[in-house]
Amino acid sequence: MAYPLFVAAQAAYRRWVALKGPSSSLVGDTKVIVEKTAWYALEDAMYNLMRAANDGAVKYEGEVLAERRLQDEQWGGAEYDDSLTPADWMNIMEHHFDRLLEVAEGVSRRGESNTDLRALYRRRVLVLEALCRAARESHDRVQGAKRASSASAG
Repeated sequence: MAYPLFVAAQAAYRRWVALKGPSSSLVGDTKVIVEKTAWYALEDAMYNLMRAANDGAVKYEGEVLAERRLQDEQWGGAEYDDSLTPADWMNIMEHHFDRLLEVAEGVSRRGESNTDLRALYRRRVLVLEALCRAARESHDRVQGAKRASSASAG
């Protein structure tokens, strides 16, 4: 089964290629019109994809980014993050995973009806998700800096 957004993106790309393809034999204003039409078709399809995704992934992405901003304010941002080793990150994540596990066990014991506990569970998942992203971003920055340093030295 194909994912609807993927199918829509494929269709947009095929439409763009179909409209763009013959333009190589066109000249002047006609070529410009065909190229602009192709571009607008692709732009329109991508806008519709973004609108369709807005109710799902974009909502969650916004929550994670907001949590990352809070964490950066609390801990000092990239400078602090990049000073941590992978072992440091694992310890931090383990601590937060333990907190998540405590809440998850409470939800299991008290049942689905405890909305405060469900909200706390969701919050703990969000914090852990943002921490994982921070670790990955930090890793990429540190590795990128090492590669740049090696390239300039060599």
